[in-house]
Amino acid sequence: MMGSKARVRTRLREALISLRRLLGRGGAQYDWAKDGYVRSATYFGRDWPINFWNSGTEGLEDDLAGIAADGFTSIILVIPWRELQPTIDPVTYQDYPFMKLRRVLQAAAAHHLDVYVRLGYFWDLCPDGTPSLSERIFALFAGGQALTAWKAYAKRLYDELRPFQNFRGAFLTWEDFWWFFSIPNLQADERLARAQAVGYQDWLRGQTSLEAYNERFGTSYQCIEDIPFPYQQTPEMETMYQYFDDWLNGLLAATQEVFPGISLEVRIDEDPIFRNGKLHHTYCHEATYHCGTAPFTAVMYGVPMGFENQGERVTAAETLERTEWMLSRLLQKNGGKSLYVEQFIFCDNTPQCAHNARLKEEEILPYLQGAAPILRRCSRGYGIWTYRDYENNALYNPNFALKGRGWDVQGTCAFSEGACRLEAGAAIAQRLTATRISLLCMSLDYLHNTRISIDVTAAQEGSVLRVTLGDFTQDLPVDQPGLIRIRIPALGWEEEHDFSLSALQGALTLGRVSVWSHVTEGGVRHVDGSPYPYLAGVRALNAALAH
Repeated sequence: MMGSKARVRTRLREALISLRRLLGRGGAQYDWAKDGYVRSATYFGRDWPINFWNSGTEGLEDDLAGIAADGFTSIILVIPWRELQPTIDPVTYQDYPFMKLRRVLQAAAAHHLDVYVRLGYFWDLCPDGTPSLSERIFALFAGGQALTAWKAYAKRLYDELRPFQNFRGAFLTWEDFWWFFSIPNLQADERLARAQAVGYQDWLRGQTSLEAYNERFGTSYQCIEDIPFPYQQTPEMETMYQYFDDWLNGLLAATQEVFPGISLEVRIDEDPIFRNGKLHHTYCHEATYHCGTAPFTAVMYGVPMGFENQGERVTAAETLERTEWMLSRLLQKNGGKSLYVEQFIFCDNTPQCAHNARLKEEEILPYLQGAAPILRRCSRGYGIWTYRDYENNALYNPNFALKGRGWDVQGTCAFSEGACRLEAGAAIAQRLTATRISLLCMSLDYLHNTRISIDVTAAQEGSVLRVTLGDFTQDLPVDQPGLIRIRIPALGWEEEHDFSLSALQGALTLGRVSVWSHVTEGGVRHVDGSPYPYLAGVRALNAALAH
């Protein structure tokens, strides 16, 4: 639990941040938007964030040239915490992601692109990272060694980024810590244990008295130490949201100590508070909107915000009205600090969000056209999350950029950067853990929609490749190079599945390998880089914002 000295230190730190803000001091040591309106494309190559940092850099130059040609002035890099810092006690780092980071920054500079960075992405596939993703985040809430490791990670990144003149800014996001709200789904004893572990009762004691708490929520606790994290649909959830916002502000302040000027993507969705099973009011996370000493407030904005999200198909006019209202309201609540809408989502096919409001197809281009003056009035920058569509590939080191790391090897295999040669009788394998299966479950129909793609770059005559995933096995004659695509007829609900590739006959050389179930679509460019019809609207938006 947080003791009295810790509380005093926290309050002094918050007071110092407030004083700096009032005096106009602090903030970034770089001008995040010095070259005019920021237009960003989030970049993770031909992959997605969880395997971008363990894959090669093929296509990098062409990708960045295309981003610049489409009118963007910068890229956003999404950096998983555990991928770069696999263990937190002791603190360890992987060299390859930092080497790749430098490579991307250098290439971006050559294409006159600035770079922004999102720290702490929740998901990764690091095979030897400890503790687990969820336990690592929970440990961060508890402070201690996890917070020490986090600050070391942030400082290491800042030291890597600072020498590059095209590095312009960075931000955390509430999204990467929202796992915390899985706790209300636990049993009462575990909710109490979790609350005690992170000092929730101690925080409550600084907010209210036991008598006032019981009166406010109609409870009858005998002491504050008995109060657990609440269930989801109870009025007490408001205190959990308040605790989360206070913690997030504290994490941001601690990170700003070692990474000057880093900001926060704030949550502008309001969360429901229930009484007697009915919606009573909503909770606004405006306590986080000031973003400490950062020069800007980062925010995600998507078309569904402000609608009922009951499957509506909406027009450009009504969506533009809500866009301006949401962003203007944030400006009113964050003290007028400039906004960076680093996730501007006008097109989304996330299966779990199928009920969300979406623009009618014929309304997308008019919406993009109408968004330019609103973004100009309300912000100093925007970014596209899915610039290039991507598969949810569940494999680590999918194109052997790290040679054999993450793969179990049998027989004679020769690895080079970007390729694996299997001699006859050899095999490579990965175990798809529960975490990786959950990524495949991004597609609600993943049981019948899992795909395997294998790029065979060389094959001896008469070669046979065996492909195995769980109970599925298929032997494929491979006489020449080419891309193999397989659709799994049925994948079980088991928490783990083994995936393997075996050279039954002949020698084979493999390039990129994918196991996936869903393609995230952003409406700009397809997986192969070809344009959507909406690319013209994005280019026009960039051109309008450039002047």
